[in-house]
Amino acid sequence: MKRIVAAFVCALAVAATLTGCAWLDDRQHMLALRPTPGRPAAFADGTAGLRPGDLRYVVQVPAASGAGTGSGTEPLALWWLPHADPAAPTLLYLHGTFRNLYQNLSKINALRDAGFAVLAVDYRGWGDSAPIVPSEATINADAARAWAEMPARQGDPRRRVVFGHSMGGAVAVTLASGLKPGADY
Repeated sequence: MKRIVAAFVCALAVAATLTGCAWLDDRQHMLALRPTPGRPAAFADGTAGLRPGDLRYVVQVPAASGAGTGSGTEPLALWWLPHADPAAPTLLYLHGTFRNLYQNLSKINALRDAGFAVLAVDYRGWGDSAPIVPSEATINADAARAWAEMPARQGDPRRRVVFGHSMGGAVAVTLASGLKPGADY
C-alpha cells in the first residue's frame, strides 16, 4: 500500500511540475513577445486609416498546437496595400513586438509614401490573426506564409523586398536567410 501511495504522490508531483513548466513557458512567451490581439476601437469598422484599394484578408495556416479549428487551421491576417504606381517594388512588412498592424499603420504608410506597395502580416497572436500564445516557430512560419503570397502581389522577383523592424528585423533575417539566391520567389 505504501508503494501505491508513493507512486501516486510521485505521479502527482510530476504532473504538477509539467503543468507548471508549461504555464511558465507560455508566460515567458507572453512577456517576451507581448502579442497584441484584436483591433483598436478607432478601427472598429475595419476601414479607418485604409486607402481606397487596400485589402485586408485572412489565409488559413496549420494550427500551432495541432488543435485549432475543426480543420486544424488558424487564421493569419494579411494586408495588401498597393501603391498608385503598379511598377512599384513590393515590400513584405514584418512588425515588432507589442503593436499589431493597426498600431503600425503610420510606419506602413511612410513606406508606401516612400514608393513601396506593402504586403503586411499580423503574426498569430496579434491583430486579427488567431489569438494564440506565439513562439519563434509560429512567427517565422507566419512570415514564410506571407512571403508565399508575394508572387501574387508582385510578379517580378527582383522587385520584392523583405523588411522588418524591432523583432520583425530578426524575423526578416531568418526568412531571407532561408531563401535560395536566384530562385524565382
